[in-house]
Amino acid sequence: MFKKILTAAMALSLAVMCLASCGDDASSADSSASSAPESTSQTDSSGSGDGSSDDGSTAQNGDGKYGTDKFPVSETALKESDLPTENMLGRSVLNKGDQARLAAMIKKGQALDIKADDAQTIAFIGGSITQGSSASGNNQYVNAVGQWWHDNVTRKSIVVNAGIGATDSYIGVHRVDRDVLSYNPDVIFIEFSVNDVDPVLNEKSYDSLIRKCMSQENNPAVVLIIMTQDNGTSLQDVHEVIAKHYDLPTISYHDAVYPEVAAGTLDWKIISNDNIHPNNTGHPLLTKLITSYLEDVVANLDSIDTSSVSAFSAESETGDVYADATIGSRETPDLVKVIDEGTFTEETNFQKFTGGWETLDAGSIKFEMEFRNLGVIFYKSAKGLMGKAEVFIDGESVALLDGDFPNGWGDYAYGQEIYTSDAKAKHTVEVKVDEADVVDFRILDWLIS
Repeated sequence: MFKKILTAAMALSLAVMCLASCGDDASSADSSASSAPESTSQTDSSGSGDGSSDDGSTAQNGDGKYGTDKFPVSETALKESDLPTENMLGRSVLNKGDQARLAAMIKKGQALDIKADDAQTIAFIGGSITQGSSASGNNQYVNAVGQWWHDNVTRKSIVVNAGIGATDSYIGVHRVDRDVLSYNPDVIFIEFSVNDVDPVLNEKSYDSLIRKCMSQENNPAVVLIIMTQDNGTSLQDVHEVIAKHYDLPTISYHDAVYPEVAAGTLDWKIISNDNIHPNNTGHPLLTKLITSYLEDVVANLDSIDTSSVSAFSAESETGDVYADATIGSRETPDLVKVIDEGTFTEETNFQKFTGGWETLDAGSIKFEMEFRNLGVIFYKSAKGLMGKAEVFIDGESVALLDGDFPNGWGDYAYGQEIYTSDAKAKHTVEVKVDEADVVDFRILDWLIS
């Protein structure tokens, strides 16, 4: 039994997509490089967390939304030097969570022999906020939190930044093995709350992403980070369900700043140059929210029972649909076998998505792959240079991929799920570009599970 996911089924995601992104060819996933924001437009709140329909009145009334009952908004306008207030720090702890794994890793770091032991690895996965867009160098939260770990836990530490602009947890769950888990990290921070816009798809992908991380043999600590747009849009309500199901430490930039923005006590422009990305004030604010939580764990280290840390065995909240998710390209012929390259003879490389296929002519390419679910990452451009392609699985049309992104903020890698089923099997997959759509089309990678 299976269902085909046509382009129409993805229309909602496209309509609401105002991703925390970093998408043009000049972009880099290297956290040392700052990237300009791509979008300053508002996002339709359909299908996203809190939505733009919230005018902030609940925060002003202090009825408890976003923790404002216990930690009310400021009574006066806030300046940059006021950030964060104590109440912002209080609201930011969306879920204190089970701190045993985190405490164990802090103790491990503190006990490292600088000369003899291997370094601790602290990893971050997310979109362009994690990548570092709109902030520079040491201001970027990944670099700053990494520095805090170096200064307060162990001088023998390595930071892995796996942030890629415009990617969500659906792409994330497929690339996490390659981009994060291959480094055997001790602590993993996950940030996808403004790039995740589909409450159904992303609940499943976020759940499986967390499970992949928690299931590693070295029992890494996992800390979740919730961000927001200027109008409160975030998939926090969906992510929070998963966070509480596994009782994971969860830091909400959304709950720290949005009630103040909604109440008019914080000018969003102080912390962001567009409607999403924290700037050189916003990133240090986010850093302080995270490190304040970590400092509390350090202060209470002796009272946290780390003997309870064990292999991950919790039941999945959503069925762990993407438990075996992986990413395939020219570089993984064991996963993606090309039957007939056809006109897709050019190799594509964009951001960290390498070894893809490109055509400038009408024609097709055929693959053989084994999967239960299949998605594709393809290149979308705002320059009007990309065409459309139709995908056939075992001869049956399942999806139309549109590489054009008219009036968009830039170019980016878009992940689209095109097929789901109940059983894994070998399939023939054909991607075809018709004469009417003879424009550049690029397959960047396949998302296989």
